[in-house]
Order: sequence, then structure tokens, then C-alpha cells
Amino acid sequence: MRSSLAFAISASLLCVGCFQFTQGPQGNLQSVGVPGATIWKSADASKPITPEQLGYSPEEAAKLGGPVLVEPADSSTPQWRYRFYYASNNQCAADLTKMLAARAQQNITGPAPYCTMTPPQPSLQGHGLLF
Repeated sequence: MRSSLAFAISASLLCVGCFQFTQGPQGNLQSVGVPGATIWKSADASKPITPEQLGYSPEEAAKLGGPVLVEPADSSTPQWRYRFYYASNNQCAADLTKMLAARAQQNITGPAPYCTMTPPQPSLQGHGLLF
């Protein structure tokens, strides 16, 4: 009885040490929490990514507009991908339809691509256990 109680207490103390976090592309901490609940979130984490941050010149970025196609990272591609379109010929919805059809045909799982006016900053997720 005593040994099972001691084991249960030890196991619960170890579980309390579980945590997870996300980092931005420059390694800045964006959020901290326990699995299923965010305890702290950076104010900068919600700023959308801009074409200039991805290497577009200001002149080229000025020509872009409308929804952006976002492909979140998954197990096969660890980088987030963004497809910006010229404002005069934005094909985000058409490209998304093609991508989703190809995913369904190939039975691809994981985070699905989507179109958005506010593309999120890419994040790296981590998990840990404190002893």
C-alpha cells in the first residue's frame, strides 16, 4: 500500500513538470504552457507575417495583395510556406481548391493549407519534462 501511494505521488509530481512552448522564426519565445492550456503568450505572436519579412523588396511587396495561401509545417515539410499573389491576379482560392483535392486523392493528413488575409508567423513547437 505504501509503495503504490509513493509511486502515485512520484508519478503525479513528474507529470506536473510537463510543459510545451512555441518559438518564432528568430527563436523568440511566443508561448508557454502545459499540454492543452497556454499559460503565457507573447503580444508579438499575433502579428501577421509580411512579404518584406520573407525577402520581397518593398517595391515588389507593394504589388501584392489579397488572401495569402498558407501551408503549415508538417512531418514531411518542417518549414511553413506562404504564397503571396499579385493584387491584380489573386488565385488563392483556386490554388487552394486544387491543393485540397490533391491532398484528398493522395490521402495526405496533417495541417491543411488555407487562404487568409493575416498569415501567421511560423512557429516551432517544443515539449519538455522537468525533473
